Amino acid sequence: NLLIGQYYYQHGAYVAAVQRAREVLLKYPTSSETEKALELTIRSYQKLKLYRLAYINDQVLKLNFPNNTLQLNLPKGAILNFTQSEAAAVPQQVFDQTQEVESTPPLRMPK
Repeated sequence: NLLIGQYYYQHGAYVAAVQRAREVLLKYPTSSETEKALELTIRSYQKLKLYRLAYINDQVLKLNFPNNTLQLNLPKGAILNFTQSEAAAVPQQVFDQTQEVESTPPLRMPK
């Protein structure tokens, strides 16, 4: 799924890339590819100008992979009026939307 997602990203199909990366995160949360899936999600959201989602996923990435060097490049003012409750709610909602995951994902979410 991650390789397919990277292919989609390279060909400008950013929504499809996010869907593939999300599938990796939901179905294989303990995979060695989790970090790369988060990176792909962040880069895709940036291309789609979904800056809030890029920011939230960046926070999840930093929390779980503190040595990751991916730089989030948001335009000035892109996250104005962005509350902490919004940042905390979205990642949890992503994981709550699937019934396929039998255990709690090991990714830590921002508070």
